[in-house]
Amino acid sequence: MTANMDDLRLHAVVARVVAWHNRHPLARRITAAQVNSVGYLALPYTSPGLPPPAPPPPEAPVLAPEPQEQEQEQAQEQEQEQEQEQEQE
Repeated sequence: MTANMDDLRLHAVVARVVAWHNRHPLARRITAAQVNSVGYLALPYTSPGLPPPAPPPPEAPVLAPEPQEQEQEQAQEQEQEQEQEQEQE
C-alpha cells in the first residue's frame, strides 16, 4: 500500500497535535492513535494578507510651562489683584 500526499500531511498534522498537547507538564500524555480527527476554523471577514490596524497615536504629554511663562502669569495675576483692590477703594 502506498501513502498518498494527503495521508503524509495528515500524519504530520497529527504529530504536531500530539507534540503540542504533550508539551504541558501536567497534561495527560497522548499518542497519535488517540487523535481521532483534525479540523480547522475559518473565520469570516478576514483577509490573510492584511496587517493589523495601527494603534492610535499616543496623547501628547502635558508639559510644564517654561519659567518665563510662569513669571508672566504671576505678573498678570498680581495686576488683576491690584485692580480689584483699587476698585474696592
